[in-house]
Amino acid sequence: MKSRSIGAIAALTFTITVAVPVCAFECPEHFAEAQAAIDKTTGDMQGMSKMMSRHDMDQVHGLLKHARTLLVEAKHSHDHADKGHDHAMAIAKADSARGYAVAADIFHFKLMQNSHKHGAHKPAMHKPEMSGHGAHQPAMPAMPKHGMHK
Repeated sequence: MKSRSIGAIAALTFTITVAVPVCAFECPEHFAEAQAAIDKTTGDMQGMSKMMSRHDMDQVHGLLKHARTLLVEAKHSHDHADKGHDHAMAIAKADSARGYAVAADIFHFKLMQNSHKHGAHKPAMHKPEMSGHGAHQPAMPAMPKHGMHK
């Protein structure tokens, strides 16, 4: 009976010290937020080739490409994680991907504003949500309220 108790305690200790810290990271939520930001900006870019110069389009697409690359790296880090640090790196890469996508959205919005100021008659554009920083820039989504532990 005593050996069963010791075995159970050892298994519980292993689970708490190894499995719980790895599960406590919320990598998939960070991936979803980054993907949503990428998808939003990609959607906003649809049909813009007639409204923006090729150079401007390439710059925005470059930011989006970097966001996608970081998200792929984040998922790879998560899938091949051996310890908590690997999950932390996955979260950092996913949040960086989200940052690049938001920056692409802001940059795209500014380019569209500038094209309207210079007298080009363009169809109405989708206006991103506004933040408290002024009505001239899209809102940067609030950082997630994730902790390292649930």
